[in-house]
Amino acid sequence: MAVRFTVEHALQRGWISERPGIPDRVASQMSVYRQICDSTSPPHEILYQRLFAIYGAKVVKEFSGAVPGRRFRVDIALPDERLAIEVDGWQHHGKTLKGFKRDRLRQNLLCINGWRVLRFFPASIYSDMAGVTSIVAQAVAATAERRSESETALGPRSV
Repeated sequence: MAVRFTVEHALQRGWISERPGIPDRVASQMSVYRQICDSTSPPHEILYQRLFAIYGAKVVKEFSGAVPGRRFRVDIALPDERLAIEVDGWQHHGKTLKGFKRDRLRQNLLCINGWRVLRFFPASIYSDMAGVTSIVAQAVAATAERRSESETALGPRSV
């Protein structure tokens, strides 16, 4: 006895993938990713909201003033930590050679002025927010550790 099902029925049940050769687990992650991508919130807004929930008012969106005399903005910043967070999609930062070069100059200027720059792809924000926030937390912890070491090396401050 043979039982036949339509392709639509098999897709609904998760027996087969939407895309041949892609495991069902990956296909379901792609489906979630597509739903998030279709949402109205851009990835830098989603990341900002998450970091604001963790660090509060220490997190600034569209921060300007990181480099004196320059008018560019950092997507997300923790100014006290001198940590710049950029969300990079090729459509915004790498479409042209001119845009690519401008982005590298910008990052160099940030570094020269004492900022550390973390860059994340939108896909990372959508699919691995825990990993992204972990990297930010490690950078914040490294800043705190460096401050502690420099204060210890300088000794007690006299007033």
